[in-house]
Amino acid sequence: MRLRAVHLAWHRVQGSIKACELSSSRVFAMDSSNFRLSNSSAWAARPKPAEFQLPSRVCSFSLDSERALHLDDRQKKFYRPPADALRRGPLDLNHGFDQYISRNNMGPERLDALLTSLQHEASNDAAVDAQLRRAAIITWRGIVTKLCTALYADRDGFELNAQMVGDTIFLEEHVSAVRQTDIERQGSDARSKLFSYYGYSFESYFSSGPSPDSNCSVWSGDVNTNEQWCQVVKTKLGRARLLIGGEVDCVGSKGEMVELKTSMLIRNARDEERFETKMLRFYMQSFLLGVSTVVVGFRDHKGMLQAYQEFKTLEIPRLVRGKPHAWDPKACLNFAAALLDHIERLMRTSKTNQTAASPNVWRITWQPGQPEVAMRQLSEKQIAEDITKGEQARFGILPREFVNFLQSSQASHVTPWTQ
Repeated sequence: MRLRAVHLAWHRVQGSIKACELSSSRVFAMDSSNFRLSNSSAWAARPKPAEFQLPSRVCSFSLDSERALHLDDRQKKFYRPPADALRRGPLDLNHGFDQYISRNNMGPERLDALLTSLQHEASNDAAVDAQLRRAAIITWRGIVTKLCTALYADRDGFELNAQMVGDTIFLEEHVSAVRQTDIERQGSDARSKLFSYYGYSFESYFSSGPSPDSNCSVWSGDVNTNEQWCQVVKTKLGRARLLIGGEVDCVGSKGEMVELKTSMLIRNARDEERFETKMLRFYMQSFLLGVSTVVVGFRDHKGMLQAYQEFKTLEIPRLVRGKPHAWDPKACLNFAAALLDHIERLMRTSKTNQTAASPNVWRITWQPGQPEVAMRQLSEKQIAEDITKGEQARFGILPREFVNFLQSSQASHVTPWTQ
């Protein structure tokens, strides 16, 4: 099936579905330490929607094949769709699987690379230094995506560690022993590993480096998921100024960021619903980082890429508007902004009981179907046993060197949380 056939089939299905209201929205309300559920669907209709500032670049960095950090763009790739090759026939996403090098998922994705990059830039650029010291939230893009999509999540929840230093909150994913066992089990499952590989294989077909004029074959190289090129952006959600880091797959001819995704071919209405539901995550991942284009490759059950389609990120919500499975980005942003407000107020209150030598760390957890987002402050013993684990170079979830740098500032104070 060629792209035009996929296009036409999809739009015929779209036209056959009548619009209706989404009646199962979930809304959270504050109650003590936790963020509780209620049965209202008012998030999208709040009289004062959460403000969102379009992201702008702060800096970038690279991680090489050995996972070593480089404060440059050596891993930057360029969007290069093999349209001619695809017109001649499907592309095999199984290609190169025997050479696949998968990142070792032993332990959580710490904030260290992001913080080292910010510290380096702030040491050399007064404007970045000011942005760093007035940030309310510093975290990875994936974590903010989880908060923004929780209203519609039916499979994946989140478990986070939150630490406040001054007025800034740092969020990282917490990987419990049970979760780590599950990750290792999935990584050892041959079928799951192959399906994950299809996405990376698509990236190798559709991007190349180190320059946009790189003259190489359709396949740009074997997959090593240790390698990443990451952007750090500043933005604002509700009252909070955010610094977010996230991987970028490639850039277009004008330097615009491009996200590459794969999905099953759309053959019927059920496939369409699955795809458009999945598009919420595609959209939010790209929107939060300022990625302008999402390219989706459509594959069959055997891993043969049949077609691809380019989507402008800001136009994606129109695909689901008015449908039974619709999602509303306004509801997502309003919810995430309210949850971040709750986290900030709770941690700020608890700060009065903290000493300078004791990190202010909380655990934030939620799973689909649970009645509330649970929050609890960790004791010094829990922090030592569950987070630092004897690492003297860490202060809670953060590198002690970064905390010292952050606290050494003589810059004028700017409140990260606006009124």
